[in-house]
Amino acid sequence: MSVESIVEVPPPPPAARAKRPLGLTLIAIFWLLAGLWNIYAGLSTISLDLEVVPYLDNPALDPWFQLGIPAEMAIAALAIILGAVQLIAIYGLWTGKPWSYKPALTIPILIAASWWATLALYLSAPPSLGIFAPNDLVYATSSLLWVGVFWWYLRRRHVKDYLRVK
Repeated sequence: MSVESIVEVPPPPPAARAKRPLGLTLIAIFWLLAGLWNIYAGLSTISLDLEVVPYLDNPALDPWFQLGIPAEMAIAALAIILGAVQLIAIYGLWTGKPWSYKPALTIPILIAASWWATLALYLSAPPSLGIFAPNDLVYATSSLLWVGVFWWYLRRRHVKDYLRVK
């Protein structure tokens, strides 16, 4: 009779879970702030636009507003939705869930597209309205930079290993 048959030997412990990469932690924190900002900015924009909606038929109001206000509200609604999805994806990135990988690659592209759509909308307004602000160009341009950073970092092997994706 062997010792193993008399004494129960516990199985080896499961492989230790990889530690969350520092860059992913930083991205998740940045995303938390950005997601909250997207929701806040979207809600604020819609709130302000709803104050203008009753006056869209006023002939004294520039005709641009008839297209501009609904378009701005649609972009703001998209920002709210993307912000909410961002907050959900943060949980997955933080805890290493594989399902968070595709949203983490997709959301920055959609957010960048929404910034560029906002920029195009504001640039389409007559200059006399004073709607365009230099910040809009900064946000749109920096959104492309962030897409590049996220894509470059999230596709690195150690990040994909942590998220258990191929």
